[in-house]
Amino acid sequence: MYKKFYVFGIPCFTDAYICDEDFVYLISIFGRQSITKAAAAAILNGREIELDGMILRRPYSCEMKALTQNLKKDVTHKVIYCPFYFSGEGYRIIIGKDYDAAYDFIDSTTTTPLKREWKEWLWENALDVQKLVGFGSIGNLPLDQVFMVSLKSRNLDELILEGLRSSQIR
Repeated sequence: MYKKFYVFGIPCFTDAYICDEDFVYLISIFGRQSITKAAAAAILNGREIELDGMILRRPYSCEMKALTQNLKKDVTHKVIYCPFYFSGEGYRIIIGKDYDAAYDFIDSTTTTPLKREWKEWLWENALDVQKLVGFGSIGNLPLDQVFMVSLKSRNLDELILEGLRSSQIR
């Protein structure tokens, strides 16, 4: 399954993307080599694209990368993404309600000792969770539930102590 998107009014095709109302964090594009190359260059240079009625561009704050695969004669597939949002410290894009991935994100950003058994409680109490728009899949992971998470507070120690005192976690 695929969707059309437009760069400078030229139709292009995507089989997967992750975005919010302003920015595209990942997009998988395919088609004729010349059109795919031009669309990728536009996205990487911060030009606007029109996708599902939204006008999007790449996030200003991060560099994007592109992976390219030539499929057949004159058919190219590119995946353009912002690595910061998939492995950075401030924010993390998580596919599905993956409590383990959220736990790993929190654990990588703090020196506070954590227990993996707290992962659901941490999702609910320690994270700001923003639902993103997703389409398609990456490998076998459907993008129908995609979230941008960040820590609610830099003072995780106090949150953990309060959780322990109130017996919400052990």
